[in-house]
Amino acid sequence: MVFPVLPAETTTTSRGWPTTTTPNTRATPVPAILDLALLSGASPRRPEGHLRQAVLHHSDAYTRSRAISGTKLATLMMHTGDPREAAITALRALDEIGRIRSRRARDNVRALATAATPHRRRPEVAELRRRITETLAP
Repeated sequence: MVFPVLPAETTTTSRGWPTTTTPNTRATPVPAILDLALLSGASPRRPEGHLRQAVLHHSDAYTRSRAISGTKLATLMMHTGDPREAAITALRALDEIGRIRSRRARDNVRALATAATPHRRRPEVAELRRRITETLAP
């Protein structure tokens, strides 16, 4: 899958979270982008672009951060876009996330499961929901 590259610069906050900036915008920490997109009712195009940038720009040294950004991107896509593409994105993120120990990561995966529920009859989403159950198992 190829993600479109938006003209953006990726940096990190003092807590190590990636941020993206585009012309005429302030840096927005990636963990907040999904929440802002879903709460504001605004077009998901810009937040989706920011999340795609985060997934693309996390190096292999930050696999877990890339995976968390991927789950957030997939959640947004489940709400607003193509469930098939969202499932593919989410499955890739779950491959990278491995065993989840943090509450924040578990909450992100649970939010993805909730977003996937309306599409559960689609085969790729059914597979995703199975993988989410495995990932969240104690």
